[in-house]
Amino acid sequence: TQGFYIGAIGIRNDGALVHAFNGSGNHPIAEGHAEARLSHKLDVGSIVYVARYSFQNHQLTIAKPCSNCQRLLYLRGVKKVYYSIKNSEYGTMVF
Repeated sequence: TQGFYIGAIGIRNDGALVHAFNGSGNHPIAEGHAEARLSHKLDVGSIVYVARYSFQNHQLTIAKPCSNCQRLLYLRGVKKVYYSIKNSEYGTMVF
């Protein structure tokens, strides 16, 4: 089993919350990533939140989207992404 859990939540312009999680097993390609799975549910101007939870230490850890997921979110028109770094810290990406 994986030692972590990654989830992504999006807020669309219509106010709807949409979510996605990483696929099961190891996915070396972006299609298995939560951000890529979420991108299909978003509209232009959406805001995305991504978090990675470690089962080992029960803490949030870094969940910065990979370059492929960043490109997918950008092409979908996402305006901002917040991602976990650790429990008390997060990063921001503005497109």
